[in-house]
Amino acid sequence: MSLRETLAALYGNYDARQLAERYAAAAKLIAEEERRRVRQVGERIPSFEIDHPEEGRISSAELLSKGPLIVNFYRGLWCSYCQRDLLGVEEAFPDIRKVNASVIALTRDLNQEVRTKLQETTEISFPIIDDTEGLIAEQFGLRWSVRDADLIDTATGANLVTMRGTRPWIIPMQARYLIQQDSVIAFANVAFDYDQRTEPAAMLPALARLGGS
Repeated sequence: MSLRETLAALYGNYDARQLAERYAAAAKLIAEEERRRVRQVGERIPSFEIDHPEEGRISSAELLSKGPLIVNFYRGLWCSYCQRDLLGVEEAFPDIRKVNASVIALTRDLNQEVRTKLQETTEISFPIIDDTEGLIAEQFGLRWSVRDADLIDTATGANLVTMRGTRPWIIPMQARYLIQQDSVIAFANVAFDYDQRTEPAAMLPALARLGGS
């Protein structure tokens, strides 16, 4: 059953006097759908390209031709968790280099002021890129498409997605994917709650397996 059909059936089970119950049921359905739709280990990712202001056009296919690819998603680099995570990935670089893996970090609203501040305060060896339209996050199932967000708002009669802070960027606070050269996900770690963190060290066993060690 599609999301549209599920929401329509849910809407039909309640009358106007049961708005609170309908809202709670819709919120539960959406939370379950968020966890279901994110890309998982064993799935193949579609190729993507994105522009970096200094390195130019970055292609996942080109990076994967050289070795595994680590893709990190951050809700926003104003977040102290996210900044610590960047440093954690940097600390893991000796292990990352062993298997000739590439790393990119994707976030949103990364203006020149924020980029300059990061360069002044941290030493990061990998590109940090603004996924302005959220299209790559959407490919990984980490962001509601505009169409689905509008559908949810219309079906529930409330700005459920917007009120939860997920529009127009990503659903979880952080996410990390390790992708092997055939574009299949070898490791996935998604933090759905603000008090959760993804740990760079958690991917190292999977990374070592890709290197045959």
